[in-house]
Amino acid sequence: MSSQLLSQLNRWIARRGEDVTLRRYFGSGPSRTNTDLTLPAKVKGLVAEQLIGAVAQQTYFIVLSPTHIVSDGWPHVPPPAPGSEVISSDSDARLPTVADKVLVHAKERAISRVVAVFERGLCVRIELTATG
Repeated sequence: MSSQLLSQLNRWIARRGEDVTLRRYFGSGPSRTNTDLTLPAKVKGLVAEQLIGAVAQQTYFIVLSPTHIVSDGWPHVPPPAPGSEVISSDSDARLPTVADKVLVHAKERAISRVVAVFERGLCVRIELTATG
């Protein structure tokens, strides 16, 4: 059932999604580097908040499939087990975190919430909330 759910999600995102880029930074200061992964996602704008004057901040709900993350090896850290082809724990370093960023509509946005959805021990969906 889990692989069927993942296949359905991949088809749904392929039909109705758009490309976003996950970004993880390493280090700090001038030596800071990053690793990116562009992948399809379903993006829904939630609310636009008026901050100061004409400056607005948009909140997005983003649904990702773990398929591209696993196949790319993003963020290029060793998987929890050699040759691991699935994400089976919410502590897997390949899952996005609130310290990561996501580029939506060519603008870097802060991730404020990450929920990995598991079915029978397999990550079948990743939900992000991002603002910026």
